[in-house]
Amino acid sequence: MTNVWAALMPPPVFEYVEKMIRESVSSADWAELSKQVPQLA
Repeated sequence: MTNVWAALMPPPVFEYVEKMIRESVSSADWAELSKQVPQLA
């Protein structure tokens, strides 16, 4: 789902969403998610 958001949102909007995602998940989950979604790294 995050890949879809990244593809459909303008970069400034996705940056805001990325921040919200990062604050919502544990650091272990963030590490795993950023491996699976290169746009987050």
